[in-house]
Amino acid sequence: MGKNPWRRKRRRDKGPHSGRFKQNNTQQKKRLLTEEDEGQFEKICRLKKDVWGRAREEDVNPTPGRLRPLPAGPTELEKLKLESSDNGNIDVGENIPDHRSFSVPLLMTLMNDFSDRHAQESPTCLKPVFVMPKDGERARGFVFQETVKCGKCGYRLGPVKLYEESERLPGKTRGPKPAKKNVQFAVALTKIGIGITAAKTLMSGMDAHAPSLSAMHHLNTAVCDSLEGILQKSLAENRGKYRHAMELRGKLVEKGKPLAGTGAGDGCYNNPSFYGVSQRATQAALPVIETGTQDQMMIGFGFANKLCKNEVTE
Repeated sequence: MGKNPWRRKRRRDKGPHSGRFKQNNTQQKKRLLTEEDEGQFEKICRLKKDVWGRAREEDVNPTPGRLRPLPAGPTELEKLKLESSDNGNIDVGENIPDHRSFSVPLLMTLMNDFSDRHAQESPTCLKPVFVMPKDGERARGFVFQETVKCGKCGYRLGPVKLYEESERLPGKTRGPKPAKKNVQFAVALTKIGIGITAAKTLMSGMDAHAPSLSAMHHLNTAVCDSLEGILQKSLAENRGKYRHAMELRGKLVEKGKPLAGTGAGDGCYNNPSFYGVSQRATQAALPVIETGTQDQMMIGFGFANKLCKNEVTE
C-alpha cells in the first residue's frame, strides 16, 4: 500500500506555537471583581420558605434566589415548646393538650366511678390507660364537663360536671345553672378597673382557657343587675336604721316624709383630670354616707353615664 501524499503529520514541537515552555513566561491573571461588578449579577441561593414568601413579588421577582424555597424552620416560641416537651418526655396522645381547672373531689369521684364501671363493662382489660379526649369535653365558661376514656378498650364515661353550680341569677329561669366560678369571676370584675377584654387577655397570657367575650358580657350584665338590686335593698335598710336612730334621739320622724340629716358625698370619674378643675368624663359615680351616727352608713348612691340614657339614683 502506497503512502498517502495528502496526509501530513502534525508536529507540535515546531512552529511559532509549539507549546514549549518559555523562560520568564507567566500566565495572565484574571481581574478581580469589584462590588459594582458583583452587584450586576443576582446571587443564586435557596432561601427558607418564610423568607422566600416575604421577598417574593408576583410581577417583579416571583422566585427570589432563582431556586425553590427550603422548608421553614421552627420559630422561637416553637423551639421553646419543643425543648420543654423533650425535657419532660410528655406524650399526651389523645389527651387534652391545654391546662384545665377542676374541682379535685369531683375529679376523684369521676375516676373512682370510671374504675368501677370499667371493671364491670370491660373485664378483659386488666390495665386500663386513662385518657381525657378532647371530643368529650364541653366548655361552660371557665369550667368544663369532661369525659374519661380507656386508651386500650375504648370504654368511656361522661361527660360529667367537674365544677360546682351556683344559684340561678335573678330573672334567669331557663337553661343550666351557672357555675360558681363564673359567677365569682363576674363579681370580682366589678371590683377592679378592667373590662372583659383585658380580663380575657390576662387569662390568655397565663395559657388558661377563657370564654368568649359575648359569654363574659352576658354573665357580667346578669351579675351586675342582681348586684344593683342588692345595693338598693341595702341602702334602703341603712336609711331605715338611720331614721330609727334619729327617732330614738327624740327627733320628729314621720313615715313617708324626708328627714333632715348630715351627710357627705364624694364623686369619682372613669378617667383622671389632667388640666384644671373641669372633668371630661363619660361616667361618674357619687356615693353618699350619713355622718350623724358612728357607723357612717352609706344611704345613697348616684351614677351617670353619657353612653347610656339610663341614670341610677338611689
